[in-house]
Amino acid sequence: MQQEGIDKLCALSKLEMSEEERKTLPGQIASVIEYVNKLQELDLPADAPQMAHAVDVVNVWREDVAVNVSEEDRRLLIDAFPETVGELNAVPAVFGNRDEAL
Repeated sequence: MQQEGIDKLCALSKLEMSEEERKTLPGQIASVIEYVNKLQELDLPADAPQMAHAVDVVNVWREDVAVNVSEEDRRLLIDAFPETVGELNAVPAVFGNRDEAL
């Protein structure tokens, strides 16, 4: 992996790396890719599970249903939040380069 790719990877993942870490990362990435390629050489049956766990794991998704809460509980939640704008809880932007709150 070229240094330009390392810089882009760091920017996309929002990682700050020292110059020494940036120098060692290409070798580490190459090692991971080599290991993945080695795993792909395994002759597994077509019906082999795609992922295995030490214990049985069941997906626990639930229906996303809005429920009413008391005005008292609602107020407690809003008051407990670090930053609010009116009746809304303000959170940092997740996408883009926006720093502004709501």
